[in-house]
Amino acid sequence: MLLKLLRPNIWLPLITLCSGAVTVGMGLTDNAGGLIAARLVLGMTECGLFPGVAYVITLWYRKEEAQFRQALFFCAASMAGAFAGALAVGLAKMDGVGGLAGWRWILIVEGLLTVVVAIAAFWVVLDNPSRTTFLDEEEKEFLLHRLSADEFGAEELLLTPEEQEHIHATTLTTAQVFRQVFTDYHLPLHILVFWGISCPLYSISLCLPTIIVEMGYPKIQANFLTIPIYISACLLSLFVAFFSDRLGVRAPFLAGSYATMILGFLIAAVAPKAAYAGVFIAACGVYPAFPGMITWCSNNLASSRKRGVAMAVVIGMGSFGGGMGANFYRQRDAPRYVLGHCLNLGFVTMGAAAGAVLYLRYVLENRRRGEERSRREAAVEREVERVRKDGREAEERVRHQFLVGKEEELARKGDRSVWFRYML
Repeated sequence: MLLKLLRPNIWLPLITLCSGAVTVGMGLTDNAGGLIAARLVLGMTECGLFPGVAYVITLWYRKEEAQFRQALFFCAASMAGAFAGALAVGLAKMDGVGGLAGWRWILIVEGLLTVVVAIAAFWVVLDNPSRTTFLDEEEKEFLLHRLSADEFGAEELLLTPEEQEHIHATTLTTAQVFRQVFTDYHLPLHILVFWGISCPLYSISLCLPTIIVEMGYPKIQANFLTIPIYISACLLSLFVAFFSDRLGVRAPFLAGSYATMILGFLIAAVAPKAAYAGVFIAACGVYPAFPGMITWCSNNLASSRKRGVAMAVVIGMGSFGGGMGANFYRQRDAPRYVLGHCLNLGFVTMGAAAGAVLYLRYVLENRRRGEERSRREAAVEREVERVRKDGREAEERVRHQFLVGKEEELARKGDRSVWFRYML
């Protein structure tokens, strides 16, 4: 909501700047209480970044173009996390420089880098399509029309610009938007699907070096052994996203990613000597699943205002998986970490089951809506036949009223309209 109020090119760099400044502050704290307080503020500053970027992508790209862009952003963040481990190894060697411990230098330097990038972002991050400056008016009109046609249907071509503007200028109140979000029974299922991915994602990213150390590798080598996993998983994520966009389906690729995660954690749990291979395989399922899950959810949300709030709710609640997953691999469970692998396996299974229910619900709802659409269209055709004796003008009036009513329902009900088709 703040992103829509302050605009992406201001809000996203601003919260990034704040998170970088808070990270520097964490490196300068002198007691545990100050560190915890700073960490709390860090969560408050950075929590808007991922849902904000995920939402902005939906403002620029059609549904069947979104997952590859989501995957690019997610992989960039993941690769940054991978190489942050290598950077941390180098910065830790500054231990004692300036009288500061090595961990302080990690926070200070990475925080300063974030501040520099955030300042540059004020001139690099794009505004909303309707207000951006690098497109001329004709290009803006074309971009906005293709997005509107993607969300509301190509029938807008048969309506005048004045009619389109009047219909879609009708905006829902904030209370109506929140009511639509919190009464949408699909969103709890999306959150469970999210947990099935976020729990293993965070447990792998935070605990993988520790798992590798317990397999007998030195700490520095363990950090470097995480990099092949991240690179392979990110490349596979881009590959899956490309074909998911090309084919226009989400659930089959998500199901394949879940199957890969289940196989990987099963290997890690039952064959401790193959734990590295098992986690490697699991990561190759987690990373393609994450952008796929975000895109599937956003594709099936309308209008734009509902999508913004709903994505924040789903990503915010889904991120609790980080709080759970970060504690799966306990020190006293070393070196096999069977409990951690089994917990991940359990959450992945739960997410897969929620995804299967969600897919079935979408299939049944699409079928029901298809029947209702056919009934309404047949009623219009009967009305056209009835007025045909009054001339072509009467026929066109009936069809026009039907199209206007259809667009008004889409604008008012969004994804709850019978004319909205869920992406599978």
